[in-house]
Parts: sequence; C-alpha cells; structure tokens
Amino acid sequence: MTFNHFLQALNASLRNAKSPTQHAFHIVYVPNRTQRSATHEILVGLGNWLSQDKPVKHLGVCLNNKGTAERFGKDHQYPSVTDLVLDPPPELLQQWCTLAGAPADPGELLARFTLVVEDVGPDSCFGVLCWLAFMCGVEPGELLKEPMRRWVDAVRRWEMGGVCDDPFSSWAALLSALSHSYLPAAKASSSQTKEAAAPDLSEAWREALRLTVALLRGGCDPEAVPAQPQLPAYGRAIAFMKSEQRDYIETLPQALRLQLLVPMAGTGDARQLLVDAYFQSS
Repeated sequence: MTFNHFLQALNASLRNAKSPTQHAFHIVYVPNRTQRSATHEILVGLGNWLSQDKPVKHLGVCLNNKGTAERFGKDHQYPSVTDLVLDPPPELLQQWCTLAGAPADPGELLARFTLVVEDVGPDSCFGVLCWLAFMCGVEPGELLKEPMRRWVDAVRRWEMGGVCDDPFSSWAALLSALSHSYLPAAKASSSQTKEAAAPDLSEAWREALRLTVALLRGGCDPEAVPAQPQLPAYGRAIAFMKSEQRDYIETLPQALRLQLLVPMAGTGDARQLLVDAYFQSS
C-alpha cells in the first residue's frame, strides 16, 4: 500500500467511524496510566518500560518514547513518539508486526485496538498515524523522505518547544487548539468530583486525525497551512484560537506580569531562556 492509498483509506474509515455498520473507534483517556498494555491496547505516550529495573512485558502496543534509552540502550533515545515509531528497536518492531498481523485496512486495524491516551497532541496524533501506516504495509522509506520529513520536523519542534512563527498557519498549533476545544472548561473541571467520568476524547481524536489526513492529502506545508474553509475541524480550531487570543488581550491589562528564566527543553537544563509571563486568576 502506498502512503497516498493509506491516507485515502484512513480518511474513509474516520469519516464513517460513527456509523454502527462501520469500524469502531475506541479511545480511553487515562493521563496517568503506568501499567503494561493489554493485547487489545495501544498506549500512546503512556506506560512504563521498566519496573524495579526489570523490563515490563507489554502484551499490546506501547508507543511511549520516555524511558526507551534505559530499556533498549542509549542508541534508542527518542525526542518524540513519532521518532520512536519511525525507527523502533528491532524487538519492538517485531512485536508490533506480530500483533498487527498481515497488512490490513487502517479502519480494520483501528477497530481491533483501544487507544489509551494522555492527550490529543500533535506528536500523539502523528505518531499513531505513522504506526498505522507501517502496519498497513506502507514502506518506511515513504515516511522518511520529503514531504513527510517536514511533518516529522514540525512534530519534533513542537514537542521540544511548543512554539511556532504563526499559530494560525501552524498545523501543530491548530491541532492543539482543536484538541483543547473538546476538553471541559477549567472552571467546570475544577468543580467535578474525583469520581466524575473522564472526558470522552473520541471525537477529538477522530477530528484531529481527519484534519491531519486532509492537510497531508492536500500537500500542505505543516508550518504554512493555508485557509481551509471546507474543513469543519479547521474552522473549529481557528475559532477556539481566536477566542483564546481575545481572552488574552482582554485580561492582560489586569494580569500580574513577570519575566521568568526557564530551562530549555532538550538541553538537560544546561541552557535557560528569559520569557514573558502573566498570571490570571480564574
């Protein structure tokens, strides 16, 4: 299967995922999950690789870049989930292929697993997309050359710094805004009891993947996304981002403003950056 054929098949599966006659789409939001994966699970950004210095035997798929160097050796230290998926340790790749079986339609593959997630971030979303592509038979070389390399670089930059030149044309910023639009408001979540159900992120994941697939199929540069009025997910992301921008502008005059010296990601705290910050009471 070529990458373009994979994107077309994934788009069809996501579009029809709500229909009871089509493949299901299972998402479980457990931000602090540490135990091993079950055979039917894909942990995304979650799960431990070691327990009391002994390897954890995952029965399912664990897509977590944190702790891989300690488990698989110093040559397997990854800055993102996406990097792990694109160049996994051989034993991990073998396990994935065994669990996934023969290359299949992405919708069929998704229906066999439950995604256990900590967020709906760009790295999580793109990492899962790349994993599905590999398991559906897309040649690894297709995901390691242009234009895909630009997307991998965009994921890595966002994961390391969380900044961009223009948030309104950055895929990573747009996807983050889209994801946050599905989360309960801060005031609402703070008033919930500990027994309250976790938010259902199925729709957020579905729309995040659909937006990403649409931009990939359209040949968009992830750092210079043109207006996409035909995509409801894009419109929702822009609306949420503008609302956040308006709130920031309106509250800034009354906020406490400070400058903070913060460690830079990926430097082991060796380098620091001076940033402007403001604190707003909720």
